[in-house]
This record gives sequence, structure tokens and C-alpha cells, in this order.
Amino acid sequence: MPPKGSKGKRKATSPPPSGASSKQSKHSGQDTASKKPEIHVPLDEGFPAAAGSKVFVDEDGTIYDASMNQSQVAKNNNKFYRLQLLKGSKEHHVHTRWGRVGEFGQVKTMGFSDLHDALKEFNKKFKDKSGLTWDDRAEQPKKGIYTFLEKNYDDDDDDVPSDVKEENDEESKDLVESKLPKQTQRLMELIFNESHFNSVLENIGYNNEKLPLGKLGKSTIQKGFEHLQELSSLIRHPSLAQNKHHISQREALEDFTNQYYSVIPHVFGRNRPPIIDNNDILTREVAMLDTLTDMEVANAIMKTSSERHKDADSVAQIDKRFEQLKLSECEPLDGKSAEYQALKNYLINTAGHTHNIRYRLQDIFRIQRVGEDDRFEKSKYSSIKDKNRRLLWHGSRTTNFGGILSQGLRIAPPEAPVNGYAFGKGVYLADIIG
Repeated sequence: MPPKGSKGKRKATSPPPSGASSKQSKHSGQDTASKKPEIHVPLDEGFPAAAGSKVFVDEDGTIYDASMNQSQVAKNNNKFYRLQLLKGSKEHHVHTRWGRVGEFGQVKTMGFSDLHDALKEFNKKFKDKSGLTWDDRAEQPKKGIYTFLEKNYDDDDDDVPSDVKEENDEESKDLVESKLPKQTQRLMELIFNESHFNSVLENIGYNNEKLPLGKLGKSTIQKGFEHLQELSSLIRHPSLAQNKHHISQREALEDFTNQYYSVIPHVFGRNRPPIIDNNDILTREVAMLDTLTDMEVANAIMKTSSERHKDADSVAQIDKRFEQLKLSECEPLDGKSAEYQALKNYLINTAGHTHNIRYRLQDIFRIQRVGEDDRFEKSKYSSIKDKNRRLLWHGSRTTNFGGILSQGLRIAPPEAPVNGYAFGKGVYLADIIG
């Protein structure tokens, strides 16, 4: 029998059927359907696949799959630990894989004929590595050991090997033509480019293999921001370390850096993870979490459109992604129109002369989000006379525009540190392009 208790249980989640009730876990913040959900939990890539073996999910919907991380910058530790309980038709396994983040690591798999014995071993290993019982895994992580990472469990292919994923992508290519204008098709291909997403994640140092973008929960990003908030306070007010934490500033900075890297996996290779002890590093990490927030939105749109595309119909996948943006208008401008020419001149005339960048204009779109016009008309800004209005630039990564177009320009969340932004929290606009 599985261990008793439901405190902090992490549940397999899927949208409940129409009329089904759902409750929310006290700690994990994830929904639990009233029926045991059918969901695929990928086996760890280091497990020598045995026919019929599946990640064990108990009667309460608790998934026996644990990803943990530990970062200790003083010891140059930046390591992961993966633990799974696998149920088979004849034999059950407790599978572990561990190593430095970004590397494959080492593997150990133990076989059991009795599921109860396998459960006991799983619980023991989790307690040994995290200092917490399995039922209490959502509690505050213990200092100096592994931190449990919450993951979203959706029936997606985030853990499918890339070669299999590419093969599936080839099979699911559109059999129907898009009905969107060619310019809009180019725009969709730009902002929903999966290979570009992976490149950006690699460039910003995020470990997408350890915690894939599609499994990155909002609560995880929030925890990352909270740790950066603490680091920000320590950088601005060094005395806070002694007054609040009763340790030196250096020790406090190191401690919260360890907590941050443990929650948000980074790839540093064999290099020592840097302590977040100045505004330059802090700003870079805040930008990473902002980027992950927008990319998570765009990734969800891609996933939803891909799932819908599995049902053969007459709508192209790229059109479904466009629909998910919920735009009331996305009109490519005629290159010969006065509006297009005015914006082109604005681009040319406001380009920074000190920057060695040449811009090539491809397309311009007139865009409006659903409900945006009504919200503006009800605001105090609608009464401002036209002579006091002007067009301004806002620059962002192409990977952020799935989030921007679907949810609008957003101010940083309350838990984000103020000094992680050049001029504080807000939406940044300028009258020159840079």
C-alpha cells in the first residue's frame, strides 16, 4: 500500500471533464481531478526501458517522480538528482540518476518483486537526499541538501527525445495551407520558432533539459523572483544580513544564491557558479526570469495548437497558433501606404548613430488585442488630445512576443526586485529605436 497522508502531495493534473469537481492541493497549488487522471509520465532517459514499466501513480493521483537540485557555490556544487518509482508487470524498480547539471551523470536502478518494498526504498532515498519526507516535499527546503523541484504534469512531449520529437514533427506537418496573409505567416513562424527558443534558453544559461519550459510552473518562477528579491535587499542594505539573518553579508548572499540556483537550474559546465552579489548579475537573472515567463506563455500556445492539430481538420497549425493570441486585428500594412512610409521613416530617423546596427524593415502590422479598445475608452487617457499623443518604441526578444501579444505589456510582478530594472518596475518605451 502507498504511504498514508496527503500533506503536500503533488498530483497528476489534467482538465476535469465538464461538470467534474476539482480540489486544490494545500501546498503544491496544482488541481486534482475527482477521477484518477490518465496521464503519461515519461521514464527517465537513463532507465533501461523495460516492457510495461511505468512511473507509479497511486490511487490519490500522486506521481512518484522527483527531480531535485543542489547548488553550493563555495564548494562548486551544481548538481541534480532524479528519483523515480517504476511499476512493472512482474518487477518494480527504484531508479536514480545524478550528476552535475548539464551532464548525463550516473545511474543506479534497484529491482523489487514487492511494490511495498519499492515504496519504502523510494521514500528512504527521498528523505536521505532532501531531508524531508515524501509527504512533506512541498515544505521549505533544508539548507545544504537537495531542493525538490515542482513540475507541471501535462500530457505533452517535453521529455520525449529530440530525435523522436523531430520525427513526430515531420509527420504532423500541415496538410492544409494557411489562410493567413504571407506576412502574418512569417510573423507566426518568427515568434513560435522552437529551435530559436532552445537557442535563447541556452544563451541565457537556463537548463531546459533539467526542467523543460513546458513543465516550469509559475510557482517555480515566483520562488526564483523571491530569492532574487532577498538578494536585491542584501545588495542594497548590507546591514540586513546581520540584523535579519545574523550572518555576514557574504554568507547571506551565498546562501540565497544557492537557493536561487537550486530552484532555477543553470548550466555552468565545470565552472564555479557565480555569487549574485552585484546589480549587473542580479539584472541578468531578473531578465532571465522575465524571458522565461513570456516564453512559458508562448510555449503553452504552441503546445495547445499542436494538441488540437492531432485531430485532423481543415485548419493549419500556424493558423491555430494565431487564433490562440486572441487578436481582434493583425493587419499587415501595404508597403506603399502613407502609414507604412511614416513608420519606416520613423525607424530610419531615430536609429542610434552610435550603434553599429543596420535595420532592414520586413513587415509592419497594425495590431489590436480583444477588449483593448474598450479598456482604453474607459480609461482617463482616452480624453487626451491627439496633439499630446506620439508613437513610441518598445523592444523585446522575439521569444517574448507570444506572451506580449496574447497578454499585453506587463509590469514586473511584486516579488521581482526593483533594482533588477534600470529605471524601476514599469513598461519601458522610447522615442528612438536605439
